[in-house]
Amino acid sequence: MEPLNQLVGAVWGEIKTGKSTLALTWDKPLVHLDFDQGFHRAEPNFAQFKVTKVPRDQAIESYLVPGVDIITKPYQMPVKWGQTLTGYIDLWNAVVNDLRAAYESPIVKTLCIDTGSVFWNLRTGAQLEKAQQRNPNRTRLQQIEYGEPNSDMRAMLGACRT
Repeated sequence: MEPLNQLVGAVWGEIKTGKSTLALTWDKPLVHLDFDQGFHRAEPNFAQFKVTKVPRDQAIESYLVPGVDIITKPYQMPVKWGQTLTGYIDLWNAVVNDLRAAYESPIVKTLCIDTGSVFWNLRTGAQLEKAQQRNPNRTRLQQIEYGEPNSDMRAMLGACRT
């Protein structure tokens, strides 16, 4: 049997059951995209590692340097005021740039998207924000409009395997 050199995995479980902590034990260097803002709960378990915390307003690319074990960046989801979405497109574009940098980095062994459900909400929120730019009265996506977000998510996960 050949050794495993690539793995795309998911961890599912009830809230506060150690899913993030488990994922953070995977091969280092590890990039942690913290959508649920919960790294602080797991952090005490990783005191023996060199952790770099990327500020929200900075791209992750310049922090991908040798010698760091865990690179974590929190993402604050935009606040939805009434029915109008703002900030989702900008945040999605920033996340895509951070993901690209992590995928292309020769040092990164593990990429952790924490949590996938919030990541998905961000992508579909960006799609709805785009629809609202054309028609401000839109409050939800139509079934056919999920095609682009679904395609983007498949591409993101597929990029991990290449």
